Amino acid sequence: MQTRSIKEIIEKGDEIINVEEKIKHLISSAWDIRRSFPKESLELSLQARKIAEEHQLKNDIAYSYRNTGTAYYILSQYSKALVDLEKALVFFQGINDKHAIGSTLRNIGNVYHSMNLFEPSIELYNKAIEITEAENDEQGTAYNLGNIGHVYQKMKKYDLAKDYLLRAKAILENIN
Repeated sequence: MQTRSIKEIIEKGDEIINVEEKIKHLISSAWDIRRSFPKESLELSLQARKIAEEHQLKNDIAYSYRNTGTAYYILSQYSKALVDLEKALVFFQGINDKHAIGSTLRNIGNVYHSMNLFEPSIELYNKAIEITEAENDEQGTAYNLGNIGHVYQKMKKYDLAKDYLLRAKAILENIN
């Protein structure tokens, strides 16, 4: 995806007539480019949200908020990231998308972690672990354990950090 230009993504989106396919294209393209082109990802996600809201497509509205929250996070606009990720979480809870709830909790935890608000980030990662374990999402569980390990490392609680990081590593090695 990174080799496609933003212009090509927009042109392809303009060619799509079906509303739901257009929204899915915008959302997935925005997610794919979020790390390299967060501003453009934000633009695509806002376009997707506008269309999704016009057609009252809650699932797509949720993912557009997840995308904009993530883009704001990458751009270090943490307060905006929290607002949009919290909105995404509410939508995901409303449609009972457990996987998305777990990953959104992790994303919110990442924002708090970046703001050096360690206790709320650990709390959110633990809530996410409850969901990922219930859903048998080993990768999600490992990511959350690793994130907790990194938080403890920042807090200079090295024994706890090591414990969580080793637990994450063991799960990831088991998956691969």
